[in-house]
Amino acid sequence: MEMVNVIGIETKKKRGRKRKDEVKEKKEIKDQNKFIIDVNRNLEEKEMILNVLRQANEKDFGREIQLKDILILLLSKLNVKDIEKLQENCLTDRERIKKAHIEFNKKNNTELSFDEFLIKRLGIS
Repeated sequence: MEMVNVIGIETKKKRGRKRKDEVKEKKEIKDQNKFIIDVNRNLEEKEMILNVLRQANEKDFGREIQLKDILILLLSKLNVKDIEKLQENCLTDRERIKKAHIEFNKKNNTELSFDEFLIKRLGIS
């Protein structure tokens, strides 16, 4: 168990669920050395990756091409629009609505609450 020093008093760090008021330490991306791609739940993605690797390795010479090699090549071809599209695709429906609410308030110089925005957008009176 890890020891935590709180105002000069050493206590044991509790295991289990973290409380809501605890601050979660965020690891910086630049310190990350290993990346894991989980395609367990999506068989189409898994098949796509395996097919590309199979095609890339149908050759007579050279070392085996790994997913890392393909990713590095593809990352060099990403542009700003691709990154924006990735960011959009990662939003939940609720986050999309929140984003539209914030953009509406900025565009129209208003300070509508989220509920007022929804009522106005849906045309409910």
